[in-house]
Amino acid sequence: MSKYVLKDETDPFGNPRLVLRQQTSNGEFAPIAARNATQSLLALPKSLQTEGFPRLYEMGFQHVKAGEYEQAFAIGSLLVTKCDNQTRVEAYQVRGTALFGLELYPDAINDLTIAIGGIQNDARYRELIDGGILTELFITRAECYRETNDLKKALDDYSAAIRVTPDKYDAYIGRAQTLSAMKAHELAIADFNIAWKGGNCYVHLGRAQAYAALGDTPRALADFESYSKLVADAYGFREFGKYLLSLGRSQDALQQFQKAVDMAPTHRENYQLRAGAFRSIGNDSAAEQDEATALKLKALDDKYTTYLRAAKEMHGLGFTKVPADADTRTRPNYLTSIVLGVLTLVGSYGVLAVVYSVVLSKSDSGCGAIGIIILPFVLAGWVIRERIQKPRQQARNAEIYFREIAAREAQMPAFSEFFKEYIKARNGSDLSQLEQRTRPLFEDGGAAQGFTKSSI
Repeated sequence: MSKYVLKDETDPFGNPRLVLRQQTSNGEFAPIAARNATQSLLALPKSLQTEGFPRLYEMGFQHVKAGEYEQAFAIGSLLVTKCDNQTRVEAYQVRGTALFGLELYPDAINDLTIAIGGIQNDARYRELIDGGILTELFITRAECYRETNDLKKALDDYSAAIRVTPDKYDAYIGRAQTLSAMKAHELAIADFNIAWKGGNCYVHLGRAQAYAALGDTPRALADFESYSKLVADAYGFREFGKYLLSLGRSQDALQQFQKAVDMAPTHRENYQLRAGAFRSIGNDSAAEQDEATALKLKALDDKYTTYLRAAKEMHGLGFTKVPADADTRTRPNYLTSIVLGVLTLVGSYGVLAVVYSVVLSKSDSGCGAIGIIILPFVLAGWVIRERIQKPRQQARNAEIYFREIAAREAQMPAFSEFFKEYIKARNGSDLSQLEQRTRPLFEDGGAAQGFTKSSI
């Protein structure tokens, strides 16, 4: 099992951070080997070391639910370092789920196995079993096994989830999909029929594919039709079209692919499939046009991936808001700082004098009197220092931000505008719409309209 270690580092602002590293076989600490993990996001404020376990557990699952698996992974690793026998399950549950989201399936299986074993072997976790956590762990581990093509173990885990929670219809769907992959289509259909009691419309699509594999065309067509009417999503239209094309019904397939294009006009697979349907009816010019569109959309998808990864790295480095040009010119107001320091000094003396007269004057110790003399000066000094240091830090942070932006703008025109939209979407929990909203920024090269810091 890979060993993940939290190392003390600092971010560009000089703030202490806990950065997650993976210990290799030769003992070195390397970046996490996850294809979709942004290394700068695998870090936490060092102050989180003092947070209690319940709060960290809550934070970890908030990130999991938001699909922010990098942060959940880092928090899960911190939880693992803080866990004891009573919190072992929760710690490995968070990290195992995050590892699954990061597509690190073997390590996810290891963590989920520890969590499952903890629940099964400790009577104190009966409440967790009743609450459905064990079922979810079995389902998640089953999905990991499916991703690693260990279908027998996936089947066992889905069956275990069903034994724990017999009315967990998602487990029946997962088991049916696994059975279909194992070519046991009759058994898959039986599970899909049970899952239909849960009202999941996906049953029609999965069952249609199983009927199609068995050569039962009437039932396959009926289920494809039902799914198209109930759900009407681009994925269903594509799958229906592919089946119709396999039956030699090119014109009907073309209609389904057209629906997919209308519903998801920026999804390149829709055009690739429609191009194939056009070629099957001899319309080569329309096919070539769709193939060209698919290539253009692939290039845009790749650009968006590059922009998004850079934005995530910027955010992970500590840039959680966008400074203005004026922030680089922020200067301390020394007069205001001194005035506030003097007011703090006078006010502190007044308060402490009252405290001394009421409480400390009755003591024979001279410590109270010494405190009266020293403490106000300490407080006044702290106020003055904060009033001076804060503007300086604000200006320094802004300069660092603009240097980082300039480096990225050289490779990604209009990245500054993209990053503003990313921050806005992240704060509003609306990342799903980010690509559509920002497409003009990276389409056709984009225009460097947002970067105005001329001094960099």
